[in-house]
Amino acid sequence: MRNVCTKIVTVGLVLLAASPAFAQPRPGGRPGGGFPAPGAAQLLGMEKVQEELKLTDDQKAQITKITDKYKEDIAKARADMNREKGAELRKAETEEIEKAVPTVLKADQVKRLKQLEVQAGGLRALSKEDVQTSLKLTDAQKKSIKDSTEEMAKDAQEMFTAAGGDRTKMGEIFTKIQAMQKEAMEKTVNSLTDDQKKEWKELNGEKFEFPAPQRGPRPGAAPEKPKSDK
Repeated sequence: MRNVCTKIVTVGLVLLAASPAFAQPRPGGRPGGGFPAPGAAQLLGMEKVQEELKLTDDQKAQITKITDKYKEDIAKARADMNREKGAELRKAETEEIEKAVPTVLKADQVKRLKQLEVQAGGLRALSKEDVQTSLKLTDAQKKSIKDSTEEMAKDAQEMFTAAGGDRTKMGEIFTKIQAMQKEAMEKTVNSLTDDQKKEWKELNGEKFEFPAPQRGPRPGAAPEKPKSDK
């Protein structure tokens, strides 16, 4: 059981270093690369993303209404150290927000949000079914991406284990993982056909600078409440 938990945390740390949008991994992933790419619910909780999408106060209020519905129960689950319940609540909250996106946001906002999801996901975004469908990836390409992600997770696990909790070494490992992620992304994108590269560029849209990761609530905390323009 301990080994399984270690693998889960390691994969999360890989994504933590690899994703420009998040400072903490999302719980509930599987060993071997089972963590999902950042989704609409997580991105909509970021003030800078709200500004990029030009959300109105009314749109923010509709999103906040959903997060407020789960806030107390998620906080209670965290206080009770009930991870299973917390994960269940966060999943329900995420699904409700993502279901509301098409009706709350305008078409151009939805398109941009999807582009930000791809950018935030990094290599993980290439594992998403809708992205793979848009790129018309072959089975061989899908396998290559899966193998690359799992190899990174394996290498990272070995490095973190060897670090033994040393903070200095951990910092060096995060830097190394970021370099690994960049190299893997470049290699994967360069292997795409010209048509796939063109589609990949469209899926990403204009480059967005995500805010620098900061110390925030532990995994399981209620998401940041969308702020008003007022």
